[in-house]
Amino acid sequence: MIKIIKVIIVFNCLALIFFPASVLAQTNCSRTSIGFKPLIDNFPDYYYPNATHASKQRLGLYGDMQNTPPTSHYQKAMEAVGRIYPRNSTGGRDDANGKIGFAALGMSNTKYEFAHFKEYIAGQGMSPKVVLVNGAKEGQVASEWGQENAGGAPWSNMLSQVAAAGLTPAQIQAVWMKITNIGTLGTFPQYAEKFHRDMANTVKLLKIKYTNVQIVYLSSRIYAGYSTALLSPEPEAYEGGFAMRWLIQDQIAGGGTTGVNYTNAPVLVWGPYLWADGTTPNSQGLSWDCDDVVAKDGVHPADGAKEKITTKLLEYLKTSDFSRSWFTGVPGSPFPSPSSAPSVTPSGGAYAKGDVNHDGMVNVTDIKLAINNFSTSAGSLPNYFDPIGDIKINIFDAGWVIQDW
Repeated sequence: MIKIIKVIIVFNCLALIFFPASVLAQTNCSRTSIGFKPLIDNFPDYYYPNATHASKQRLGLYGDMQNTPPTSHYQKAMEAVGRIYPRNSTGGRDDANGKIGFAALGMSNTKYEFAHFKEYIAGQGMSPKVVLVNGAKEGQVASEWGQENAGGAPWSNMLSQVAAAGLTPAQIQAVWMKITNIGTLGTFPQYAEKFHRDMANTVKLLKIKYTNVQIVYLSSRIYAGYSTALLSPEPEAYEGGFAMRWLIQDQIAGGGTTGVNYTNAPVLVWGPYLWADGTTPNSQGLSWDCDDVVAKDGVHPADGAKEKITTKLLEYLKTSDFSRSWFTGVPGSPFPSPSSAPSVTPSGGAYAKGDVNHDGMVNVTDIKLAINNFSTSAGSLPNYFDPIGDIKINIFDAGWVIQDW
């Protein structure tokens, strides 16, 4: 069976190379929905693929209906962000002349989307210290990136792109990883488990080759329901989100089934979650029309998809606790929580300054948190632990709590 699947995958890859687009047109624009629920949406009773399946999965980017990471992982991510700063060619800190390399890692979709992002970014608030590197490459899916010497040479391509950007590997410190695998593989969770393992190998190799990469932002595939090809179809595009979640959960657990931990891989967090059920908007308002993908395969992004992904990626980088300080060069600014991983918000909308733990209430718990963290550098804690915004926790922050109680 595996041999048959491999033959099908090889045939599709060769077809993409040797046959004209008119022959390969494999798009079904009537398939505007497949009925799955996005991981970020709030459907507590929803299980994929169903409630009785042995490997059933609930929603939530970080599992069990949670779209924000557990506190321990949040703190690991913030520590990683604190290690991102301008570096010279040997990796030493150089605030005056150093650079922060931010690279994209993935396949053709990622390459085209990040190229659009690079064109769009001028004047959008990115720090002049940040240098963008498009390390993604056509045909280089997770099974290729997960090999030391893959035939498609994704790692050598990335190295050449780093050099072309005027950087060294020691200056690459953050990575956007939007990736998939080609084809299908049995029934759930077979494809997702293979994808999970390939991504684990990828992030381990990334840490070996780029030792100063501190954090990786994972993004899911977009909707692939318009495609009738075996290139990257549904439900595999949707199921890839679970594989990414499992990878993060492995790290949180200290290794899990793949051995990925905080030592052998960068800190892994969700970047913008991009899957939506076709024309049905997800909870972030994102949806996918047939003209968002190219007609020849229904998989690769047309201009509409590139624009949507660029907007979501920029929004994330400028607002997430896990990126805004190094991306904008303005640490400590009162930006909102990342749009791709929303916290529960109070009915009034914005949090009160005295709501230290952002649970929608100002009470004795907030006072305890403020007092217990007196003299702690705010850079090592969530930004809302510092209501005053003076980069330290002190009596004035406790005062805000009392005022808002």
